[in-house]
This record gives sequence, structure tokens and C-alpha cells, in this order.
Amino acid sequence: MRRAIIDALEKRYEATVAENHTEVNILLNSSVGIGEHSKIIDEVDQKITKIAEAEEKINILQSFKF
Repeated sequence: MRRAIIDALEKRYEATVAENHTEVNILLNSSVGIGEHSKIIDEVDQKITKIAEAEEKINILQSFKF
């Protein structure tokens, strides 16, 4: 059960990283993405923060694997 919980959380955090990474790429590389966001720098910063938080959680989960 322990391993299943750790794996599920890891997948959740990996999905958060993938989702936000994709959105940052869209915002940086597509004028369509930018048109919907008047505060593009703030939007990108928020998504990078979400990536950093999820990656930190993944690192913490690694300490529970043995």
C-alpha cells in the first residue's frame, strides 16, 4: 500500500510538471497563447513556481523510497 501511495503521488506531481511546462512553452512560443493573457510575465512566473513546487515534492518522495 505504501508503494502505491508514493507512486500515485509521484505521477500526480509529474503530471503537474508536464502540464505547466507545456503551458509555459505555449505562452513563450505562440502569439495565440499570449493574446489571452495581459500579464504574461506573471503568468509564466506562476507556472514556473508550480513546476518548482512539484519537482521539490518529487525529490521529497524519493527519500521515502527504499
